[in-house]
Amino acid sequence: MRKVKTTLLLIVLLALVISCSGFDKNTYKALNSARITYTQTMSALSDYQKQGKLTNEQAKKILEVANIFYMTYLTAEAGYQIYHKDPNPTTEQAMTQLLNQVALELSRLLAVYNQVFPPAPAPIKPSTAIK
Repeated sequence: MRKVKTTLLLIVLLALVISCSGFDKNTYKALNSARITYTQTMSALSDYQKQGKLTNEQAKKILEVANIFYMTYLTAEAGYQIYHKDPNPTTEQAMTQLLNQVALELSRLLAVYNQVFPPAPAPIKPSTAIK
């Protein structure tokens, strides 16, 4: 559960990072946040497998989506290296498209993960106003 909360926190941070400072720095931070989120998700998956809380079918389902995300991420990393060496409107636009694809694939990965391991609902505190 802690890793799921960490993952969700990282997604929020990813959104906040994009709204700060220059494009180059934002791109670096966004890719780094995506990498950390992926790593935490895969670590949680490994933990669940070791604990016997994950079937082979569930693992396969998550890993299929995880592999697509990871290939997209690696493509964006390569694109970032090109952009970083030659920042111009064309490479910035291409990098923006790559970042959008990374965000899309990351959201798909987390959606599949949350289908297999739904987050626990937040506890509801009894209202003191109802009597």
